[in-house]
Amino acid sequence: MYLLTLFLFLLLRKFRRFVLIKNDLDMKKLTKQEEEVMKVIWDLGPCGVKDIVNHLSEPQPPYTTIASIVSNLKQNWIL
Repeated sequence: MYLLTLFLFLLLRKFRRFVLIKNDLDMKKLTKQEEEVMKVIWDLGPCGVKDIVNHLSEPQPPYTTIASIVSNLKQNWIL
């Protein structure tokens, strides 16, 4: 049983490395809006969507737009 567990552990470890390498190669560029939101987050540190909206220049985009951008950044493991 111990050998089987060890074998599975090593196998999953190798697979995990492959997935990480593959994901690095598939890295996508941020959109202009995503980049603007990331700059605000870097300036403010931990913040909410409302803080990001208030920090953006005029005309301010709708709250729901910024919430969607933040959600996409989270799904893509950028945030």
